Amino acid sequence: MVRNYRPNISLVIPVYNDSTYLRRLLNQVTVMNFKDIIVVDGASSDDSCATARQYQTVKLLMCERGRGRQISQGIAHASGEYIWILHADSSIPDGALGQIRRILIDNNTVLGCFRLRYNVENNLLKSFAWLSRFDSPLTTFGDQGFFFRRQDIPKPEALNAWPLLEDVELRRILLRRKKGKVRKSSLALTTSARRFVHRGILKTQLMNGWILLRYYCGMDPRKLFREYYDL
Repeated sequence: MVRNYRPNISLVIPVYNDSTYLRRLLNQVTVMNFKDIIVVDGASSDDSCATARQYQTVKLLMCERGRGRQISQGIAHASGEYIWILHADSSIPDGALGQIRRILIDNNTVLGCFRLRYNVENNLLKSFAWLSRFDSPLTTFGDQGFFFRRQDIPKPEALNAWPLLEDVELRRILLRRKKGKVRKSSLALTTSARRFVHRGILKTQLMNGWILLRYYCGMDPRKLFREYYDL
């Protein structure tokens, strides 16, 4: 490897009615050294698209709602060697890009992500966040900011059928395609606890577990998507 070689990172941000959070995140990431920043809007009814257009270095894509489809579109248009998928309501810790490069330089690592921190002080949420340091199908999800090599997912359109739990499917695809491991960063992303606050912390977590259980039992993720978002 050439000394001081720094792989290019493409940032993909799927959004749906996330204007306020998106502005805060773009203010943070547009001053960082990304190969490209791609916002994929899923037919928002707020001004998320207008917000993205205010940043000259941001590429805006639009498609129908569904995080799997949105992520698929973003990956297909990314030019970086590495892909980092970040939810719009995230806040990035200092040193995040360096962590991505250090983790993925190990060829035995097929997927990396960060630990989790919530923006609300609550002991139950702290316990959920503490568990995010471990990798398992029950503790590794997309709000931890998945990153991986672009070459390891040559057909991102495989995610189109997953409007929900696309992160579970992406983890499965990467681990199946190439024998390796998932590695967690020692740093933590901060994410919004808005859904927990709105629905109730324990109720929301129990619902998440119930949806995940039925997914592993073979239920169509499109049906689970409609139930999760009360559509």
